[in-house]
Amino acid sequence: MSFELRLTIYIVALILCSCAYFLWVAYGPVKRFLFRHWTIRMYYRKVNQVVLDHDFYLINDVVKRESQMHENKVFQIQAKNQLEMYRSISENFDNQKKKTHEYKNQILCIESLLDKKQYPKLEEYVK
Repeated sequence: MSFELRLTIYIVALILCSCAYFLWVAYGPVKRFLFRHWTIRMYYRKVNQVVLDHDFYLINDVVKRESQMHENKVFQIQAKNQLEMYRSISENFDNQKKKTHEYKNQILCIESLLDKKQYPKLEEYVK
């Protein structure tokens, strides 16, 4: 049963209960006679049960919707945090690669100066 249909039934049942309650309150001796009648009492009980049932379904729908919205928010936050973590890891990896590359170039330069026995240039490079 769709939410709109349940809401419509709930509103109609609420109106019927309100009418029954109005009759109960508004008409002193007449109301007691009508309410003592078995059919009227059963009708009142049925309407009351319908209202309670639909209250339960409406509340249940609201709770489900709120729960789903909460789960979606949590999922979005987790996805955002994971994306940020992956970006951070990627940036750190790229920085490490750059440092490693630079370090290897410096070692190669030092080896080259040592092979050529250019010690004064090597001393200057190292400082």
